[in-house]
Amino acid sequence: MTGRILAIVPSKASFSHMAVNQRIRALAAMGQLDVLAAYPAAFPNDAVQNVRVFGTPITARLPEGAARLPSFTMEALVWALLRRLQGARYRLVYCFQDTSAGGGWVLHGKRRGWVIDVLDDPALELRNALERRRRLKALVLRVRDAAFKPMARRADVIVTIGSSVDSALPALLHDEYGVDRSRLRPLNQAVDVAALPPAPLRQNNRTVIFYVGWVSPLRGVDTLVQAVRSLRSSGIDVELRLAGA
Repeated sequence: MTGRILAIVPSKASFSHMAVNQRIRALAAMGQLDVLAAYPAAFPNDAVQNVRVFGTPITARLPEGAARLPSFTMEALVWALLRRLQGARYRLVYCFQDTSAGGGWVLHGKRRGWVIDVLDDPALELRNALERRRRLKALVLRVRDAAFKPMARRADVIVTIGSSVDSALPALLHDEYGVDRSRLRPLNQAVDVAALPPAPLRQNNRTVIFYVGWVSPLRGVDTLVQAVRSLRSSGIDVELRLAGA
């Protein structure tokens, strides 16, 4: 197993996320890839070769929810510990902003890269749970965030969304999580706003707004819809178009 790459994927939704799919395919293109998945049946095996998918027997039987996080974390830690005791050597361990990244911590060592991919503010899901008064989920997420902070500080590389280390997400990880700026690797996956013309797109005297991304309340899309409704009720001719998962 010397020289293989390991990706630890904690949820079904991760496999349907465009950025995650791109990362998995990029890792597979680098060499032989092992994937430890909470839900291995959800792995999109099309167009991906040199990949071995490992499942976690307990978590795979659980529905998506608060119980999934601690279950997969424990199974990932045990799996990684067994691999280490067996002498497994991974040249790269790729994880997410999840306590299951602890598997990367176990397998981390000299001349081995431990990469954590942070796709959003780690505390955003916690705030969302608190607003919806989902107490059990909020409790689990508080523990997750407390455990994730030391992991983030020790990882070799933190991959984030943003055009520079001064972008919002890298800056948050530096300021609130104590991650050294030299370990942050922002990837520009957004629209280059500076390159766009300042005037809004207009069609037949109607202002058209495009939202391209993850269409969900967690990303604030519900607020955007309410704002458009408010503008239309005020007599402003505006149209919102949504594109994404």
